[in-house]
Amino acid sequence: MTVNLSPVAGAGWQFFDSDGVPLSGGELYTYAAGTTTPQTTYTSSTGLTANTNPIGLNSAGRVSGSNEVWLTSTLVYKFILKTSTGVQVFSADDISGMPGLGSPLTVAAGGTGRITATPYAVVCGGTTSTNPLQSIAALGSSGQMLTSNGASALPTMQTPLSSVDVSGGTTGLTTSGGPLTTTGTITLAGTLAVANGGTNATTASGARTSLGLAGTVLQIVNSQTGAVATGTTVIPQDDTIPQNTEGNQYMSLAITPTSATSKLKIDVVVNGAISASNSFIVAIFQDATVSALAAVNQNLGSNNINSSCSFSHYMVSGTTSATTFNIRCGVISAGTFTFNGQSSARLLGGVMASSITITEIAA
Repeated sequence: MTVNLSPVAGAGWQFFDSDGVPLSGGELYTYAAGTTTPQTTYTSSTGLTANTNPIGLNSAGRVSGSNEVWLTSTLVYKFILKTSTGVQVFSADDISGMPGLGSPLTVAAGGTGRITATPYAVVCGGTTSTNPLQSIAALGSSGQMLTSNGASALPTMQTPLSSVDVSGGTTGLTTSGGPLTTTGTITLAGTLAVANGGTNATTASGARTSLGLAGTVLQIVNSQTGAVATGTTVIPQDDTIPQNTEGNQYMSLAITPTSATSKLKIDVVVNGAISASNSFIVAIFQDATVSALAAVNQNLGSNNINSSCSFSHYMVSGTTSATTFNIRCGVISAGTFTFNGQSSARLLGGVMASSITITEIAA
């Protein structure tokens, strides 16, 4: 068993009362730390002979007999000093023995558990068999790095990579800037091949082409109404393009294309009747553009009979900004055009609806 000298009463200590008089006949009680359970101390560093408990003080206020108090190295103590009449003088708790110069201070006592250290070594947590802390055996050489070997072995010094490079391989990407031997940047360029999960393109339209997505629908917007309206402004039935000052506007719809190269399919349905001339014209206009993009002439068998006119127009979007398409209708000569009805009145309670639908299609 290992014992260490006690920091209280240790070797040759002399105790005094509150008047500074040696504490003749005093008694020093020793307990397990934080308890009133008696705990043994020893008379010498051999740890073979136990002190009495309490330890009696002689007329000089010193420990009788050996004048020494030694503590078991693995235990923690509480001391209570009393006069010969049982009056407590002081109490000291959580006291551990003091290791000798040849013994390492334990980790529990704030030490390392070691008495030697390898110069420039790294100290790591050890095990029960290797001491609480231990130095790694090999110091390594300049430039090496400390590398973990897991939870059951000390780390070791390893030589790091001397250079790093990156290759695009079969991805279709190229690299520049490598190999790196210190610090720097390796730059990737090019497009990632479809076979490697890329699009082989740098634009959305190019990606759709690479992925075989041309012709897919990107978005659809629609507006329809069953409200009745009338107008008398003429759209001439001649060989001129209808203008945005001719006819009357009845529907409008905006779209924001996702690509300037996509196609727009504009589908128009108009239900209407005229009071004279047996014919009316429907035209599509874009934003403030004066001339129509497309127009149709609807001939009727007779006046004041509702007729449904439908047609489509295809065009390249040409923009990624919002753009508005307007539908204008007009009689070809003096008369009244009734939108969603006839004779200036609504038909079918509003469920006979006219509409404009714009579909954006990938190029």
